[in-house]
Amino acid sequence: MKSVYLPGATIGVMGGGQLGRMFAVAARTMGYRVHIFTPEENGPASQLADATTTADYADETAVRQFAEAVDVITFEFENIPIETIKWCEETRTVRPAGSILHIAQNRLREKNFLAGAGLPVAPFKAVRSARELEAALEQIGRPAILKTAAFGYDGRGQQTIKAEDDFEKIWQASSADELVLEQVVNFEKEISVIVARGADGEMMTFPACENIHRNHILDLTVVPARIDPTVETEAARLASAIAEKLGLVGLLAVEMFLQSDGKLIVNELAPRPHNSGHWTIEGCSTSQFEQHVRAVCGLPLGVTDLLKPSAMVNLLGDLWSGGEPDWRAALRTSGVHLHLYGKAEPRAGRKMGHLTATGGSVASAIERAAGSRDLLAGTAPHYTTELIQTRTLAEREWATSEAVALLRRGEAVALPTETVYGLAADARNAVAVAKIFEAKERPRFDPLIVHLPHQDWLEQYAIVGDDDRELVTRLCAAFWPGPLTLVLPRTARVPDIVTSGLETVAVRVSAHPVFSEIIAAFGGPLAAPSANRFGRISPTTAYHVVEELDGRIPLIVDGGPATHGLESSIVAVEKGVMRMLRRGMITPEQLAKFGPVEVVDAPTNIESPGQLESHYAPRVSLQITKDLAQITVPEGKRYGVILWTSSRPESFVESRRLSDTCDLREAAVNLFGCLRELDRAGLDLIVAEAVPETGLGAAIMDRLRRAATPAAGRGRLGENP
Repeated sequence: MKSVYLPGATIGVMGGGQLGRMFAVAARTMGYRVHIFTPEENGPASQLADATTTADYADETAVRQFAEAVDVITFEFENIPIETIKWCEETRTVRPAGSILHIAQNRLREKNFLAGAGLPVAPFKAVRSARELEAALEQIGRPAILKTAAFGYDGRGQQTIKAEDDFEKIWQASSADELVLEQVVNFEKEISVIVARGADGEMMTFPACENIHRNHILDLTVVPARIDPTVETEAARLASAIAEKLGLVGLLAVEMFLQSDGKLIVNELAPRPHNSGHWTIEGCSTSQFEQHVRAVCGLPLGVTDLLKPSAMVNLLGDLWSGGEPDWRAALRTSGVHLHLYGKAEPRAGRKMGHLTATGGSVASAIERAAGSRDLLAGTAPHYTTELIQTRTLAEREWATSEAVALLRRGEAVALPTETVYGLAADARNAVAVAKIFEAKERPRFDPLIVHLPHQDWLEQYAIVGDDDRELVTRLCAAFWPGPLTLVLPRTARVPDIVTSGLETVAVRVSAHPVFSEIIAAFGGPLAAPSANRFGRISPTTAYHVVEELDGRIPLIVDGGPATHGLESSIVAVEKGVMRMLRRGMITPEQLAKFGPVEVVDAPTNIESPGQLESHYAPRVSLQITKDLAQITVPEGKRYGVILWTSSRPESFVESRRLSDTCDLREAAVNLFGCLRELDRAGLDLIVAEAVPETGLGAAIMDRLRRAATPAAGRGRLGENP
């Protein structure tokens, strides 16, 4: 059989979906004829093909006649019977080969191939009975994912098995005869690399794609992927190694998980064009579809240079629930391109098309693509939240650039501070500050802290009276930058929305290096309460922010775990007296060195952020005790405990310890993390063992008491960093 098929030849495509449709556009543009084989009448690919054979894949006569009518054959999805491909291979070249399709269409064969080749995969076991499932769970542990071996994509045929799940019921509910149990991979990102390999062995990889899924369906692809260059190099190496071991001729998409340690795990293979490669039509020198044509037909492969940062969002049938989408509104945005697949019936979860956007940066491409999709349905602004790490100098520079650009456009972004993560917006821009309240669902009566770039900015936004100037100066010299917030009369530059109408403003200067770099580059004050939903547990890591605000804000800058873990101390200064309005990392004992201190633990009126009676609360009820022996766990109930000095009682199913050495500073750092972990554990009650109310212990107990306050009548909140 021939190895090169020049323009004018007919390419046969098994499958009639959107991938075949976009392949047909590329092939016909290059001068090829396209003949589709599909069981579907008037499918997406058929609408743009030169010819279509409509028949079942099991119809041997139709398949053989189709093969005779074309010069070379490829396919656009995996779920084609291998017998069908064998019939084609008897008389025509099929690229990629049927043997590759046979591997890729079965998860167990795929995992065995990868593991046998020494490639990194998650631990897995074949499962064909309840007994095998039980044994596999013993070896792999929980949580784990049970998947059907065949016919699974977009999350179909998958079930997560948690610690409390009954495997017998899970097995009885499964309909497949052959399954695969995989260990859950705790990953930071999902990425994919598409590699092309020609008949002569030439290979070319596309830039790595960062993929974000919703409900197991690809929602957003971002290129360049926000990963370290060494990770991208390794991802391309893995994809190329797999293509070489398979003897691929054609296109292969390799989906991978990126772990926190920078290592990659290969998840799935797709020997065809891939949803995560749609951006290449506008964003790359050669699209994945043209590259597939080149590889299948034996032509030289095209270069895969990135032309511009790109983002692709899928358009699911859900967008049609309110009627025809507003195409005109979406396409008003510069750099946005619409692709519809010609499907007649929009259904929830069905891929109907996609939007691709290019921009000057990843952030702008995401904003254009996701924002245009929102306009299709006339919805309120929705974000695909970007998370940027700051472990290297390059990452920090990128994070600063992206954050400053968004802040200057009036957006709210999550930033690390030394206390907890904050949700920041331009404090001078009332519209921008309103986005903080909207994202957090925070009531407007609760004021915000204003973060200043430097102490020198203080008197632009706060009034320091002559009677208090010396004290304020000494406090700033001692505790700024750091976790002390001062409450002083405000200037006219502070919008009412920031202070909730109060005549005072709360101000501080953060000591976190990433926050300091960003606010300095921004060149102005930032209003920033904690980056969580109203009344919830304060976030001390970027991933806590993801749990709270994913989809509500455009950017989270990951500056690592908060080093203090409790919010700032809030102190009003008036006529030489310091009134502590919220306990925090700076204790009354430390302040007493500078003058008289009055602690206000039960305010009658709101004078500052952080004073409402109940906040920092888990979803599960919280109870404080000095004696765990007094707590009786009712039969059938699941209790968890935050420990100080005691051991976990046997009747409690979960426990977290604030500090192994009873160090109050360590306890402060761990408090909110412990609360979050227990809140996720499916408990009926969280019990917290009281800590000594000395020094930082008083601030820790303040947070626990507010978290334990019943929800009824909650003013809930006040959590400012």
